[in-house]
Amino acid sequence: MSGKEQKTSYAALTLQVVREAAEPIPFAEIMRRVYHLRRIETRSPEGTIRSAIGQCYLIANTSDGRYWWYPRLLKGSRVRVPLVASGLKQKRIVFDDEARELLWPSFFAGQKLGDCEPVDLKLPDGARTSLPLDFFGKGVWGTTGSGDFWKWLRASRAADGDALIIEAINAETRRYRVSLDAKAKRDVAVLRRRTEEVEQAAREHLWRRRAHGSAVWEMAKYLLAAGYYRRPVPPEPITPIWNRVLSQFEAVEAAADRRRTKGRKARKVYELKITLAETDPPIWRRALVVDSATLGDLHWVIQLSMGWTNSHLHQFIIDGVYYSDPEFELDEYLDEVRDEHRATLGQGVAAENARFIYDYDFGDSWRHEISVEGIHPLRQDETYPRCVAGERACPPEDCGGVWGYANFLAAISDPSHPEREELLEWAGGSFDPERCDLNGVNWQLSRLAYLGQYSRPRD
Repeated sequence: MSGKEQKTSYAALTLQVVREAAEPIPFAEIMRRVYHLRRIETRSPEGTIRSAIGQCYLIANTSDGRYWWYPRLLKGSRVRVPLVASGLKQKRIVFDDEARELLWPSFFAGQKLGDCEPVDLKLPDGARTSLPLDFFGKGVWGTTGSGDFWKWLRASRAADGDALIIEAINAETRRYRVSLDAKAKRDVAVLRRRTEEVEQAAREHLWRRRAHGSAVWEMAKYLLAAGYYRRPVPPEPITPIWNRVLSQFEAVEAAADRRRTKGRKARKVYELKITLAETDPPIWRRALVVDSATLGDLHWVIQLSMGWTNSHLHQFIIDGVYYSDPEFELDEYLDEVRDEHRATLGQGVAAENARFIYDYDFGDSWRHEISVEGIHPLRQDETYPRCVAGERACPPEDCGGVWGYANFLAAISDPSHPEREELLEWAGGSFDPERCDLNGVNWQLSRLAYLGQYSRPRD
């Protein structure tokens, strides 16, 4: 450069500082160390270094807001890789995004830092083998393994429903270990709790970043770097978690956009049991809702508590009177349909032990039987609505009603069913019929309160 030595870029210096750090470091310390190497002469030094951090995929943010070299943060992390019949037959294992991130953390790091070479995998018997990264088309990545890898799986009698547990011994030196999680020996309750924990972390992270957007691999990176996979039992794969979180966000935002009422004074709290009719064993939720909530508000409480996505028409039937959203124009088919946004719960249902109906999706005919189990005094130290109990998962939308749902469950529980894998993919990646995530439900209801649909009761 005209006889002058080219200066090292701030991005390169930032990368050097973070990579050479013996432990995670705060942003201010990164700035200080970069400044020591080269005076930061830009108009916004802080913006320059933040931009430099953002340019390097291998610099990751820890759970406490510090930064470190991404592969080092992965030590001790474990991911779950489900095994399916077709993959075992074809000798190929499909990785979800968090598995690929753990095994190949530099996948998105660019040409200079990227490394997708086979990793060193330690088998349970102590033998070591290499595990390649293979592209199966249509955005699907996985591995065809090695001879020793498949020999171990055969000896372990791996079957559909089992899972690989892959742990990072040292992701920086590309060393990992693998074990088999047999479905027959799995503690389903522990797996469910771990999945709910990670899902809650994903919700909170996406909530903080909702104005900036995100992608599933970015979520996987965040959760791995923040330490959510450093537990003996890893959660279910990231894609089903991601699909549920996105669906929940869409439902909350839709509910907030449709708010119609403000300022009504709440005096009592209705304890409602919401049961999906004709389900056996029953699918139900118990919710606390203030008397000033409109039936339109109650519609959203039911949608979020059950796990529906507000994709279809609905109506209430109370003492033979129909209520719905006027935009549906249901009065073209019925003699009279009242506006659900003008009728409150307290006006429409006056007594304990009262019962009424909420119909959702007139094609699949999901009928919810709602009973008033109690009417209680309002507590000023509580926030409403709130879901306090429940059992079992909401059926997938458009599965064909109660009978279609029964057929769906029979198909996904049968490894030999020809449509099993396709149905699971259609349902979002996995489906646990016994899962009822009350923490997730109440997180959605609290976010709805934050966005203004409901507020803390006041005198």
